[in-house]
Amino acid sequence: MDHAITNGLINVTGSNNAQFKGIIRATDIMTGKQVDFIGKKSLIASGLSSPAVYACLNGRAKTHKGYRFERISLERKSC
Repeated sequence: MDHAITNGLINVTGSNNAQFKGIIRATDIMTGKQVDFIGKKSLIASGLSSPAVYACLNGRAKTHKGYRFERISLERKSC
């Protein structure tokens, strides 16, 4: 399995993963600046705790490190 992932035979990261639910948008509660994250690895790379972010997404917490979080759907709405 690792060989297939390493050599690109199976693409399982980010939006290519079957478990991918959408982009996570973080909004700074002080400035309103928004940052989008694709997957758990990008959250961790930015110094965020993925369990704390998911707690915000599931309504168990309001903020984490000064950000509010929401999930953005990948589906486009027609006009």
